[in-house]
Amino acid sequence: MLTQAGSGYSTCDGIDVTRWREDATSDCWGQFFYIRDLDGGGAWSAGRQPLAGEADDYETILGSDRAVFQRRDGDIETRSEIAVAADADVEVRRITLTNHGVSPRTLDVTSYAEVSLNSRRADQAHPAFAKLFLETEYLSAPPTLLCRRRPRARDQKTIWGLHFLAGPERADAAVGAVEYETDRARFLGRGRSVASPASLDSAVALSGTVGSVLDPVFSLRRRIRLAPNASAVLAFGTALADDRNEAVALARRFSDLAEVERAFQQSRTHSQAALHTLGISPDDAALFHRLAAHVLFTVPALRSRASVMGNRLGQ
Repeated sequence: MLTQAGSGYSTCDGIDVTRWREDATSDCWGQFFYIRDLDGGGAWSAGRQPLAGEADDYETILGSDRAVFQRRDGDIETRSEIAVAADADVEVRRITLTNHGVSPRTLDVTSYAEVSLNSRRADQAHPAFAKLFLETEYLSAPPTLLCRRRPRARDQKTIWGLHFLAGPERADAAVGAVEYETDRARFLGRGRSVASPASLDSAVALSGTVGSVLDPVFSLRRRIRLAPNASAVLAFGTALADDRNEAVALARRFSDLAEVERAFQQSRTHSQAALHTLGISPDDAALFHRLAAHVLFTVPALRSRASVMGNRLGQ
């Protein structure tokens, strides 16, 4: 689920892969991407959230097969495309950065998502307790963060989540090694939020913390160098797996940008087939997307007058 601002959640078979709460005011829950300009000193997010800065140009396209967030900040154009693979429990997010300026630019691209791997009801009821059963680890080839939820009872099974990086497509565009973080406190900093994380401060690198952290997140960072009028493509994926071997296999499969492109193509084909089978036109699908917001978010304007009066009277 995605909003026009870029917030949302990922869920699979009743399990929230990433954490989400209904909050129409701050809208601070979701999987986000930060872009930091190391030459110009600015920073922005792939969508409006979480940094909420004004872009020179911003456009959102929420289709049945993919979501597209496109913006321009100065000379840098950021295009983020998101789709779900038709044949695997994987979502892929492809980010294309283009330098329209006359000077080379060095950029950091940093992903961020809070890990749940739990049902939403259980996560909301006891969030601190639920986090105690999560363990993280990092694999360097391909760059992948794994998170395991240990079972609390004999009738429960281990749940595996993963977050991986593919690209850039040109090896000479990459600068340095991939950085990673799984500790939310280290990523955000004391008293700070996703709107102003400490990890975006100048000269701050991700700490590489893994293990039984108190508040786990997925965060990968890749630094790239863009020549004038050049583009670079990165892809990040988030998935759910039944065991560690399947998690590693998924990361290796989708670490190839050609496989990511195939996932987008399959998503389009699958979406068109589903709309045809259901007899739904593209205009109908767009209308249903707008109506979905009233199902997922509480809309006071749609409450009955009796319900509103009851709330005012404390009933």
